[in-house]
Amino acid sequence: EDGSSIREAWIKPQIKNIFGGFVITDNHLFTTVKANYLKKLELARGTVVDSVKTSAGGLIFGDNKFICYGNNGDLSLINYENKKFDSGGKIKIDKGNLQHFAHPVLADGILYIRHGNVLMAYKII
Repeated sequence: EDGSSIREAWIKPQIKNIFGGFVITDNHLFTTVKANYLKKLELARGTVVDSVKTSAGGLIFGDNKFICYGNNGDLSLINYENKKFDSGGKIKIDKGNLQHFAHPVLADGILYIRHGNVLMAYKII
């Protein structure tokens, strides 16, 4: 294969990601879906192998933690160890204005969240 063509490997119409993107780690694809779950799919076949309740939205991964900034303002921390989800804390982002569409950023143990006209920083402990 020389990369000059594309062929479909698999398709999953029931995985309705809104805008939050995807994370690939541990040979799996992770995404939040419209039904408010974080889904874990096998890369090779697209089979859903695990899920945990969370709000749909921006998704990042670092230090064995998924951080989801939901489009409803929920900020959720989901631990991922030994290939299993474990729901951590959740807070509501209530500062700022308009939609909760900004993508979260994690750097040096600090989580940055923007909501409209406000930028917030949280230390992940």
